[in-house]
Amino acid sequence: MKDSAEDIIKKMMPVIKKVVEKVQAIMKKKSDEKEKEKKEETEEKDEKKKVEIGDIVGAWKYQLTPTGKTFYENLTSQPPAKAVQAWNDDIVSKLKAAVRGPVEAFLSAFSHHGLHGHHMNYWIEWEIRWYTRKVTEFILEITTLDGLLIAAGKLGEAASALEEEAVKLAGKKDELNAHIEKVSAALWKALADEALTVWQKIWSLTDAINSCWSGLPESVTGPWVDLLSHIFELQVKAFNSIRILFVRKLKETLSGCADADAVTAATRTALRDAIFESVHPMVADQWTNVFDTLVASVKAYLTYRFDQDLWPELKGGLEDVQSLIPEELQTMGVQIVPIAHKLAVVLINVGVKWGVTKVGLLLERHLFGQEEASE
Repeated sequence: MKDSAEDIIKKMMPVIKKVVEKVQAIMKKKSDEKEKEKKEETEEKDEKKKVEIGDIVGAWKYQLTPTGKTFYENLTSQPPAKAVQAWNDDIVSKLKAAVRGPVEAFLSAFSHHGLHGHHMNYWIEWEIRWYTRKVTEFILEITTLDGLLIAAGKLGEAASALEEEAVKLAGKKDELNAHIEKVSAALWKALADEALTVWQKIWSLTDAINSCWSGLPESVTGPWVDLLSHIFELQVKAFNSIRILFVRKLKETLSGCADADAVTAATRTALRDAIFESVHPMVADQWTNVFDTLVASVKAYLTYRFDQDLWPELKGGLEDVQSLIPEELQTMGVQIVPIAHKLAVVLINVGVKWGVTKVGLLLERHLFGQEEASE
Protein backbone atom coordinates (compact mmCIF):
# COMPACT_ATOMS: atom_id res chain seq x y z
CA MET A 1 0.00 0.00 0.00
CA LYS A 2 1.32 3.39 -0.98
CA ASP A 3 -0.71 5.41 1.47
CA SER A 4 0.68 5.87 4.95
CA ALA A 5 -1.27 4.78 8.01
CA GLU A 6 -2.04 8.43 8.74
CA ASP A 7 -3.50 8.91 5.25
CA ILE A 8 -5.67 5.82 5.60
CA ILE A 9 -6.98 7.01 8.95
CA LYS A 10 -7.89 10.37 7.40
CA LYS A 11 -9.76 8.61 4.60
CA MET A 12 -11.58 6.41 7.12
CA MET A 13 -12.77 9.32 9.28
CA PRO A 14 -16.00 9.86 7.28
CA VAL A 15 -16.72 6.14 7.69
CA ILE A 16 -16.08 6.25 11.42
CA LYS A 17 -18.18 9.39 11.83
CA LYS A 18 -21.09 7.85 9.92
CA VAL A 19 -20.95 4.63 11.94
CA VAL A 20 -20.84 6.52 15.24
CA GLU A 21 -23.89 8.54 14.16
CA LYS A 22 -25.79 5.36 13.33
CA VAL A 23 -24.80 3.69 16.62
CA GLN A 24 -25.87 6.70 18.65
CA ALA A 25 -29.12 7.05 16.71
CA ILE A 26 -30.16 3.45 17.31
CA MET A 27 -29.19 3.67 20.98
CA LYS A 28 -31.33 6.80 21.31
CA LYS A 29 -34.23 5.10 19.57
CA LYS A 30 -34.06 2.15 21.95
CA SER A 31 -33.80 4.34 25.06
CA ASP A 32 -36.79 6.41 23.91
CA GLU A 33 -38.78 3.19 23.59
CA LYS A 34 -37.88 2.20 27.14
CA GLU A 35 -38.52 5.54 28.78
CA LYS A 36 -40.62 8.12 26.96
CA GLU A 37 -39.94 11.04 29.27
CA LYS A 38 -36.37 11.73 30.18
CA LYS A 39 -35.58 13.62 33.33
CA GLU A 40 -34.27 17.09 32.88
CA GLU A 41 -30.56 16.84 32.35
CA THR A 42 -28.41 18.75 34.76
CA GLU A 43 -24.70 19.04 34.90
CA GLU A 44 -23.09 18.60 38.29
CA LYS A 45 -20.65 21.27 39.34
CA ASP A 46 -17.07 20.15 39.32
CA GLU A 47 -15.78 19.41 42.77
CA LYS A 48 -12.89 21.52 43.95
CA LYS A 49 -10.97 18.33 44.62
CA LYS A 50 -11.42 15.38 42.26
CA VAL A 51 -12.40 12.26 44.21
CA GLU A 52 -11.28 8.89 42.89
CA ILE A 53 -12.68 5.45 43.63
CA GLY A 54 -11.06 4.28 46.86
CA ASP A 55 -10.40 7.74 48.31
CA ILE A 56 -13.40 7.70 50.65
CA VAL A 57 -12.99 4.11 51.84
CA GLY A 58 -9.26 4.79 52.20
CA ALA A 59 -10.05 7.39 54.89
CA TRP A 60 -12.73 5.20 56.50
CA LYS A 61 -12.09 4.01 60.05
CA TYR A 62 -13.95 0.99 61.34
CA GLN A 63 -13.67 2.14 64.96
CA LEU A 64 -15.87 5.14 64.09
CA THR A 65 -18.78 2.86 63.15
CA PRO A 66 -21.20 1.70 65.89
CA THR A 67 -20.12 -1.96 65.78
CA GLY A 68 -16.46 -1.07 65.31
CA LYS A 69 -16.42 1.33 68.27
CA THR A 70 -17.86 -1.30 70.62
CA PHE A 71 -15.49 -3.98 69.34
CA TYR A 72 -12.49 -1.65 69.67
CA GLU A 73 -13.35 -0.97 73.30
CA ASN A 74 -14.21 -4.58 74.18
CA LEU A 75 -10.91 -5.95 72.88
CA THR A 76 -9.04 -4.26 75.73
CA SER A 77 -11.67 -4.76 78.46
CA GLN A 78 -12.60 -8.41 77.84
CA PRO A 79 -10.85 -11.69 77.06
CA PRO A 80 -10.38 -12.02 73.27
CA ALA A 81 -12.84 -14.90 72.87
CA LYS A 82 -15.57 -12.98 74.69
CA ALA A 83 -14.90 -9.74 72.81
CA VAL A 84 -14.96 -11.52 69.43
CA GLN A 85 -18.17 -13.38 70.31
CA ALA A 86 -19.87 -10.12 71.32
CA TRP A 87 -18.69 -8.61 68.03
CA ASN A 88 -20.09 -11.61 66.13
CA ASP A 89 -23.47 -11.19 67.81
CA ASP A 90 -23.46 -7.44 67.11
CA ILE A 91 -22.57 -7.94 63.44
CA VAL A 92 -25.17 -10.66 62.88
CA SER A 93 -27.96 -8.54 64.36
CA LYS A 94 -27.01 -5.21 62.76
CA LEU A 95 -25.09 -5.84 59.54
CA LYS A 96 -28.05 -6.13 57.16
CA ALA A 97 -29.63 -2.95 58.51
CA ALA A 98 -26.28 -1.13 58.52
CA VAL A 99 -25.79 -1.90 54.83
CA ARG A 100 -29.43 -1.54 53.77
CA GLY A 101 -29.65 2.05 55.08
CA PRO A 102 -26.77 3.43 52.98
CA VAL A 103 -27.79 1.34 49.97
CA GLU A 104 -31.37 2.64 50.06
CA ALA A 105 -30.07 6.22 50.51
CA PHE A 106 -27.85 5.64 47.49
CA LEU A 107 -30.77 4.35 45.40
CA SER A 108 -32.84 7.39 46.34
CA ALA A 109 -30.06 9.78 45.34
CA PHE A 110 -29.33 7.76 42.22
CA SER A 111 -32.97 7.80 41.10
CA HIS A 112 -33.20 11.56 41.72
CA HIS A 113 -30.00 12.67 40.02
CA GLY A 114 -29.39 9.90 37.50
CA LEU A 115 -26.17 9.98 35.48
CA HIS A 116 -26.97 12.81 33.11
CA GLY A 117 -24.05 14.62 31.56
CA HIS A 118 -22.59 15.41 28.19
CA HIS A 119 -20.49 12.23 28.35
CA MET A 120 -23.47 9.92 28.70
CA ASN A 121 -25.39 8.24 25.89
CA TYR A 122 -28.91 7.82 27.24
CA TRP A 123 -29.30 4.15 26.25
CA ILE A 124 -26.09 3.35 28.12
CA GLU A 125 -27.37 5.32 31.12
CA TRP A 126 -30.69 3.50 31.09
CA GLU A 127 -28.97 0.11 31.06
CA ILE A 128 -26.51 1.14 33.81
CA ARG A 129 -29.48 2.21 35.94
CA TRP A 130 -31.12 -1.19 35.52
CA TYR A 131 -27.88 -3.03 36.27
CA THR A 132 -27.15 -0.83 39.29
CA ARG A 133 -30.47 -1.73 40.85
CA LYS A 134 -29.66 -5.41 40.34
CA VAL A 135 -26.24 -4.90 41.91
CA THR A 136 -27.68 -3.24 45.02
CA GLU A 137 -30.10 -6.14 45.42
CA PHE A 138 -27.11 -8.46 45.09
CA ILE A 139 -25.14 -6.50 47.70
CA LEU A 140 -27.98 -6.92 50.17
CA GLU A 141 -28.34 -10.60 49.29
CA ILE A 142 -24.67 -11.42 49.90
CA THR A 143 -24.25 -9.13 52.89
CA THR A 144 -22.94 -11.84 55.14
CA LEU A 145 -19.68 -12.25 56.94
CA ASP A 146 -20.41 -15.78 58.14
CA GLY A 147 -17.04 -17.19 57.14
CA LEU A 148 -15.10 -14.22 58.48
CA LEU A 149 -17.03 -14.25 61.76
CA ILE A 150 -16.56 -17.98 62.36
CA ALA A 151 -12.87 -17.68 61.52
CA ALA A 152 -12.58 -14.66 63.84
CA GLY A 153 -14.12 -16.79 66.58
CA LYS A 154 -11.33 -19.34 66.11
CA LEU A 155 -8.79 -16.52 66.35
CA GLY A 156 -10.43 -15.22 69.54
CA GLU A 157 -10.36 -18.65 71.17
CA ALA A 158 -6.69 -19.13 70.30
CA ALA A 159 -5.79 -15.64 71.55
CA SER A 160 -7.66 -16.17 74.85
CA ALA A 161 -5.85 -19.42 75.54
CA LEU A 162 -2.51 -17.77 74.82
CA GLU A 163 -3.39 -14.80 77.03
CA GLU A 164 -4.16 -17.12 79.96
CA GLU A 165 -0.78 -18.79 79.56
CA ALA A 166 1.03 -15.45 79.29
CA VAL A 167 -0.51 -14.14 82.53
CA LYS A 168 1.08 -17.04 84.41
CA LEU A 169 4.48 -15.96 83.10
CA ALA A 170 4.31 -12.32 84.25
CA GLY A 171 7.73 -10.99 85.26
CA LYS A 172 9.61 -13.89 83.60
CA LYS A 173 11.23 -12.24 80.61
CA ASP A 174 12.85 -15.30 79.01
CA GLU A 175 9.73 -17.41 79.40
CA LEU A 176 7.56 -14.64 77.96
CA ASN A 177 9.85 -14.40 74.93
CA ALA A 178 9.55 -18.14 74.43
CA HIS A 179 5.80 -17.82 74.80
CA ILE A 180 5.67 -15.30 71.95
CA GLU A 181 7.15 -17.92 69.60
CA LYS A 182 4.45 -20.31 70.77
CA VAL A 183 1.84 -17.66 69.97
CA SER A 184 3.10 -17.39 66.40
CA ALA A 185 3.02 -21.17 65.90
CA ALA A 186 -0.46 -21.54 67.41
CA LEU A 187 -1.94 -18.76 65.29
CA TRP A 188 -0.29 -20.16 62.16
CA LYS A 189 -1.94 -23.51 62.85
CA ALA A 190 -5.30 -21.79 63.41
CA LEU A 191 -4.93 -19.99 60.08
CA ALA A 192 -5.52 -23.22 58.14
CA ASP A 193 -8.88 -23.77 59.88
CA GLU A 194 -9.79 -20.12 59.38
CA ALA A 195 -8.97 -20.29 55.65
CA LEU A 196 -11.11 -23.39 55.13
CA THR A 197 -14.06 -21.80 56.92
CA VAL A 198 -13.80 -18.59 54.90
CA TRP A 199 -13.56 -20.50 51.62
CA GLN A 200 -16.62 -22.67 52.30
CA LYS A 201 -18.79 -19.69 53.18
CA ILE A 202 -17.61 -17.40 50.39
CA TRP A 203 -17.93 -20.03 47.68
CA SER A 204 -21.52 -20.71 48.69
CA LEU A 205 -22.30 -17.20 47.37
CA THR A 206 -22.02 -18.48 43.78
CA ASP A 207 -25.67 -19.49 44.13
CA ALA A 208 -26.56 -15.85 44.84
CA ILE A 209 -24.64 -14.78 41.72
CA ASN A 210 -26.40 -17.30 39.52
CA SER A 211 -29.77 -16.32 40.97
CA CYS A 212 -29.25 -12.57 40.58
CA TRP A 213 -28.05 -12.78 36.96
CA SER A 214 -30.01 -15.80 35.82
CA GLY A 215 -30.08 -16.18 32.04
CA LEU A 216 -27.10 -13.89 31.38
CA PRO A 217 -23.87 -15.15 29.75
CA GLU A 218 -20.74 -16.13 31.63
CA SER A 219 -19.03 -12.93 30.46
CA VAL A 220 -21.43 -11.07 32.81
CA THR A 221 -21.36 -13.45 35.79
CA GLY A 222 -17.71 -14.48 35.46
CA PRO A 223 -16.22 -11.30 36.99
CA TRP A 224 -18.40 -11.75 40.09
CA VAL A 225 -17.34 -15.38 40.50
CA ASP A 226 -13.71 -14.28 40.14
CA LEU A 227 -14.35 -11.64 42.81
CA LEU A 228 -15.25 -14.37 45.32
CA SER A 229 -11.78 -15.87 44.91
CA HIS A 230 -10.24 -12.46 45.50
CA ILE A 231 -12.37 -11.86 48.61
CA PHE A 232 -11.19 -15.22 49.95
CA GLU A 233 -7.58 -14.27 49.31
CA LEU A 234 -8.01 -10.87 50.97
CA GLN A 235 -9.65 -12.29 54.09
CA VAL A 236 -7.02 -15.00 54.52
CA LYS A 237 -4.29 -12.39 54.02
CA ALA A 238 -6.00 -10.26 56.68
CA PHE A 239 -5.91 -13.11 59.20
CA ASN A 240 -2.25 -13.72 58.45
CA SER A 241 -1.60 -10.00 58.80
CA ILE A 242 -3.26 -10.07 62.23
CA ARG A 243 -1.01 -12.99 63.23
CA ILE A 244 2.17 -11.23 62.08
CA LEU A 245 1.29 -7.86 63.65
CA PHE A 246 0.09 -9.45 66.89
CA VAL A 247 3.38 -11.31 67.32
CA ARG A 248 5.42 -8.24 66.39
CA LYS A 249 3.59 -6.06 68.91
CA LEU A 250 3.94 -8.70 71.62
CA LYS A 251 7.70 -8.73 71.05
CA GLU A 252 7.78 -4.98 71.54
CA THR A 253 5.87 -4.94 74.84
CA LEU A 254 5.28 -8.31 76.50
CA SER A 255 8.72 -9.17 77.88
CA GLY A 256 8.79 -5.98 79.94
CA CYS A 257 5.52 -6.72 81.76
CA ALA A 258 6.13 -7.20 85.48
CA ASP A 259 2.68 -8.35 86.61
CA ALA A 260 -0.46 -10.09 85.41
CA ASP A 261 -2.41 -6.89 84.73
CA ALA A 262 0.39 -5.54 82.55
CA VAL A 263 0.55 -8.80 80.60
CA THR A 264 -3.21 -8.77 80.06
CA ALA A 265 -3.20 -5.14 78.91
CA ALA A 266 -0.25 -5.66 76.56
CA THR A 267 -1.75 -8.80 75.02
CA ARG A 268 -5.18 -7.31 74.45
CA THR A 269 -3.87 -4.01 73.09
CA ALA A 270 -1.58 -5.87 70.70
CA LEU A 271 -4.47 -7.97 69.41
CA ARG A 272 -6.78 -4.97 69.06
CA ASP A 273 -4.27 -2.93 67.11
CA ALA A 274 -3.32 -5.90 64.92
CA ILE A 275 -6.98 -6.50 64.03
CA PHE A 276 -7.83 -2.90 63.19
CA GLU A 277 -4.63 -2.27 61.27
CA SER A 278 -5.44 -5.32 59.13
CA VAL A 279 -9.15 -4.64 58.65
CA HIS A 280 -8.78 -1.19 57.06
CA PRO A 281 -6.60 -2.18 54.07
CA MET A 282 -8.69 -5.33 53.57
CA VAL A 283 -11.93 -3.35 53.30
CA ALA A 284 -10.37 -0.72 51.03
CA ASP A 285 -8.85 -3.33 48.73
CA GLN A 286 -12.07 -5.34 48.66
CA TRP A 287 -14.13 -2.28 47.73
CA THR A 288 -11.87 -1.23 44.85
CA ASN A 289 -12.03 -4.80 43.54
CA VAL A 290 -15.82 -4.71 43.76
CA PHE A 291 -15.72 -1.56 41.62
CA ASP A 292 -13.39 -3.13 39.04
CA THR A 293 -15.68 -6.15 38.94
CA LEU A 294 -18.68 -3.89 38.44
CA VAL A 295 -17.02 -2.13 35.50
CA ALA A 296 -16.04 -5.42 33.82
CA SER A 297 -19.45 -6.99 34.34
CA VAL A 298 -21.41 -3.93 33.17
CA LYS A 299 -19.26 -3.69 30.02
CA ALA A 300 -20.04 -7.34 29.28
CA TYR A 301 -23.72 -6.86 30.07
CA LEU A 302 -24.16 -3.81 27.83
CA THR A 303 -22.29 -5.49 24.99
CA TYR A 304 -24.64 -8.46 25.39
CA ARG A 305 -27.72 -6.22 25.41
CA PHE A 306 -26.40 -4.32 22.39
CA ASP A 307 -25.87 -7.56 20.45
CA GLN A 308 -29.32 -8.81 21.38
CA ASP A 309 -31.41 -5.65 21.01
CA LEU A 310 -29.63 -3.14 18.77
CA TRP A 311 -27.06 -4.85 16.59
CA PRO A 312 -29.43 -6.75 14.25
CA GLU A 313 -31.16 -3.52 13.17
CA LEU A 314 -27.90 -1.55 12.98
CA LYS A 315 -26.16 -4.27 11.00
CA GLY A 316 -28.95 -4.24 8.43
CA GLY A 317 -28.57 -0.51 7.82
CA LEU A 318 -24.86 -0.34 7.04
CA GLU A 319 -24.97 -0.88 3.27
CA ASP A 320 -24.68 2.83 2.49
CA VAL A 321 -21.59 3.14 4.68
CA GLN A 322 -19.69 0.35 2.92
CA SER A 323 -19.30 2.58 -0.14
CA LEU A 324 -17.51 5.21 1.96
CA ILE A 325 -14.58 2.89 2.65
CA PRO A 326 -11.55 3.86 0.50
CA GLU A 327 -11.35 1.73 -2.64
CA GLU A 328 -7.88 0.41 -1.88
CA LEU A 329 -9.17 -0.93 1.46
CA GLN A 330 -12.28 -2.45 -0.15
CA THR A 331 -10.06 -4.36 -2.58
CA MET A 332 -8.31 -5.83 0.47
CA GLY A 333 -11.64 -7.10 1.80
CA VAL A 334 -12.21 -4.48 4.51
CA GLN A 335 -15.87 -4.71 5.57
CA ILE A 336 -17.95 -2.18 7.49
CA VAL A 337 -19.79 -4.70 9.70
CA PRO A 338 -16.88 -5.69 12.00
CA ILE A 339 -15.66 -2.08 12.07
CA ALA A 340 -19.09 -0.87 13.16
CA HIS A 341 -19.35 -3.48 15.90
CA LYS A 342 -15.92 -2.61 17.31
CA LEU A 343 -16.77 1.11 17.30
CA ALA A 344 -20.04 0.39 19.13
CA VAL A 345 -18.19 -1.62 21.79
CA VAL A 346 -15.69 1.24 22.23
CA LEU A 347 -18.56 3.70 22.75
CA ILE A 348 -20.17 1.34 25.24
CA ASN A 349 -16.96 0.85 27.21
CA VAL A 350 -16.23 4.58 27.42
CA GLY A 351 -19.76 5.30 28.58
CA VAL A 352 -19.71 2.45 31.09
CA LYS A 353 -16.43 3.56 32.69
CA TRP A 354 -17.72 7.12 33.07
CA GLY A 355 -21.17 6.14 34.30
CA VAL A 356 -20.10 3.32 36.62
CA THR A 357 -17.47 5.58 38.18
CA LYS A 358 -20.25 8.01 39.12
CA VAL A 359 -22.30 5.11 40.50
CA GLY A 360 -19.30 3.78 42.43
CA LEU A 361 -18.42 7.12 43.98
CA LEU A 362 -22.01 7.71 45.06
CA LEU A 363 -22.32 4.24 46.59
CA GLU A 364 -18.88 4.51 48.23
CA ARG A 365 -19.87 7.83 49.77
CA HIS A 366 -23.05 6.34 51.24
CA LEU A 367 -21.34 3.19 52.54
CA PHE A 368 -18.07 4.62 53.85
CA GLY A 369 -18.43 8.39 54.17
CA GLN A 370 -17.56 9.59 57.69
CA GLU A 371 -17.32 13.34 57.18
CA GLU A 372 -19.30 14.02 60.36
CA ALA A 373 -17.60 11.34 62.44
CA SER A 374 -15.02 12.29 64.98
CA GLU A 375 -12.47 10.38 66.95
